[in-house]
Amino acid sequence: MKKIYLFTFILILVFSTLVSGESFNVDTPIIKLSVKENVALTNPITIINNENRQTFHINYSSTGFISTDTELLTLGEYEKKNFAVNINNQGYSPGVYAGQIQITGEKDSLTIPVILEMETKDVFVDVSSQITPKFLKIFPKESLVVDIGIYNSGGRDSEIILEYSIINLNTESILSETESLSIKDQIKLTKSFLIPKNTAPGDYVFFAVAKQKDSVGVSSLLFEISPLEEKVNQRIMNYYLYIVAGIIITLLISVVLFNHYWDKKIMRNTKYWREKIIDIKKIKFSDTNKAIKKLEYQKSLLERAYKEKYIKSTSYKEGKKKINELIKRLKKRL
Repeated sequence: MKKIYLFTFILILVFSTLVSGESFNVDTPIIKLSVKENVALTNPITIINNENRQTFHINYSSTGFISTDTELLTLGEYEKKNFAVNINNQGYSPGVYAGQIQITGEKDSLTIPVILEMETKDVFVDVSSQITPKFLKIFPKESLVVDIGIYNSGGRDSEIILEYSIINLNTESILSETESLSIKDQIKLTKSFLIPKNTAPGDYVFFAVAKQKDSVGVSSLLFEISPLEEKVNQRIMNYYLYIVAGIIITLLISVVLFNHYWDKKIMRNTKYWREKIIDIKKIKFSDTNKAIKKLEYQKSLLERAYKEKYIKSTSYKEGKKKINELIKRLKKRL
């Protein structure tokens, strides 16, 4: 029985994972800014060093609207320092732009996505977008489903041009779509976008742009496209997890059933050995020696049953005591 428990514990232990901490982290996992035209601003980022003294290299994408005030930071053990991310959209048309900041330490590296939403000074039509959590991480050849809301503050029917795009963190488009709608107040719709098969894994930005004359409203969302190999590996892992779960459940059921029938067997054996105790009054004087030998044999069987754990300790001691008393009483007859 102990072996079964041990085997079950080992199975659980094998399929458990240990999560180790990173050598550093930042206080800003993503930068997302909504601004008007011709704006320059600064966003600070803090690096927290979790290990020994190390130097960090800071790089940013060449999209044009991002820069940093330093490209190198050295931090002591458990020290933290700030650096500034400069955003400048002068010369850019209203829309959505994406970039990234890469921080590389001596052991680990991480990427901070940067999303810049840029609208006109006056927005008469606006747009919102929302992705359900299950679509925040998808695979090529799957569809990204987005809930879109379009709002017209003009109070009358207007033709609104809607542009949908998916771009990577270098503002390179992997797909785009345009449609025209006549909207008086507001409308909500759900759009589905098929991710191309050859799309590289990484972080991507979906955005919608609503245009009406000189008004431009935008909305964007960050999501991840994972490699197809991960999907296959995930299926294989799920398959093995189901098998392991089945084995563990089977073992647990087996342990419960084993204990149940083991207890029943012990009770039957205990009853059996109690019935084996001979009533001394029924033994004839001429059969005394034969009865003593029989009792000695029964005592050896009792000891064997106890060693094999077929009977409990209390039953063994009680039975042995009664047999010894009977043998003692029988010997007095001789």
